[in-house]
Amino acid sequence: MKNLGVSDTPAANEPDRVPAAQAIAGLLCRGLSVIEKKAPLVLADKNPADLHKLRIAVRQSRALLKATGVYLPAKVAKHGKKELRWLGKITTPVRDLDVLLAGDARQFSTDLQAALQAERQREWTNLAATLQSERFTRFCKRWRADLVEMEPAGPAFRRVADAALLAAAERFVTDAQNLAPDSPPEMLHALRKDGKQFRYLLEFFRNLYPSAAVKALLPRLKRAQDGLGLYQDLTAHTGLLSGFEEARPYLEALAAEEPARRVAAMAALAPFREAGSLMAYRELTGRIAPPMQRTLVLWRHAKSDRDGTALADIERPLAPRGHKVAPAMAAWIAKKWPADAVICSPARRTVETWGYLAPLLPESLPVRFDARAYLAESSHYRALIAETSPDVATLLVIGHNPGLEDLAAELATLPGEKFATGTAAVLQFEGDWRDLTLGGARLRTFRRPKRP
Repeated sequence: MKNLGVSDTPAANEPDRVPAAQAIAGLLCRGLSVIEKKAPLVLADKNPADLHKLRIAVRQSRALLKATGVYLPAKVAKHGKKELRWLGKITTPVRDLDVLLAGDARQFSTDLQAALQAERQREWTNLAATLQSERFTRFCKRWRADLVEMEPAGPAFRRVADAALLAAAERFVTDAQNLAPDSPPEMLHALRKDGKQFRYLLEFFRNLYPSAAVKALLPRLKRAQDGLGLYQDLTAHTGLLSGFEEARPYLEALAAEEPARRVAAMAALAPFREAGSLMAYRELTGRIAPPMQRTLVLWRHAKSDRDGTALADIERPLAPRGHKVAPAMAAWIAKKWPADAVICSPARRTVETWGYLAPLLPESLPVRFDARAYLAESSHYRALIAETSPDVATLLVIGHNPGLEDLAAELATLPGEKFATGTAAVLQFEGDWRDLTLGGARLRTFRRPKRP
């Protein structure tokens, strides 16, 4: 993917020092340039390859946003995801018809080919209207402005690239190994999507890694994608042709090919189904080093108001005492244990507690207000923590008792003091977030708020 290679970004020269947001924005700018360059050629409709390249740029940009968008301002990432998803959806029908018309459709009757050409013309009219629309123009202009004006923020780009690539590899390899000969077609389709995400990231970041290693890994990933793509054609072609009676013999033949195509897809996946197949990617990203140290900050919300009003529990605000002690605790956490990501209960008292810390941390910090954290049991908190991205070194959880205190006591030995409102327990362990087990952490510090 040379058109979007990392060498076109500032991170190419100093990947260990350039902030992630800056490098990611540079890559997305390159993707936008491809989209803008190909749009007039698609409108000319002379070469199907132009639409193919535009779609690749859209899909690559979506893959990068999915893997690393948390390091961009939330509004910027949300806007990009929405508009790129829209572009991907509007360009799919024409591309699918182009593939069919250039391949198997040549064996169809003249009438069926003419019907498919007419359908292609209708879809192309919709596509052309999109590329000439004010929405498309506005998206390109705003997207470029957002990316060019991106403030340097986040951890080093290389660290983010390593984590994103390894996470994609682990997801693809795990799903490939869980695939069985009788797995439903949906599993193969989902695996193909994961494979594309994996391949795009490897191509995005290829200049960060030894060229020989990347060249050795890419072909097997491409073969797996091709095998899964051939299987996916069964569904795509069936969807395109199901409304044409003349296509019935072809559809019957296509259905008969399903077992052979499934076997071919499984064969193409063989290198990823072998034991130890992840090692090459761990070596590539340097993740065979000692396990990363993780810091988990469990912060119980500050004192809440219980004045006897008819407010629902989730709507109870902080009490005056809570408002007095929360700023000092927030300042301590921001100085001593600044988080890379935050999980916060959506209850009013937890959100108000977070409100004292939020201004002290970067605006780009990923914060998740998760309903599952409201009055959660310790096991539910562990499940939320296990979902944390592997590139997060310090995670802050703002929640409630008794679940939060139970969690801290299950993970480490507490000092025996009351886990009062506003209290924070800082725990540390080595490994991935999903590896956090009972008794598997150590208490680094336990801090209760000073009475006002």
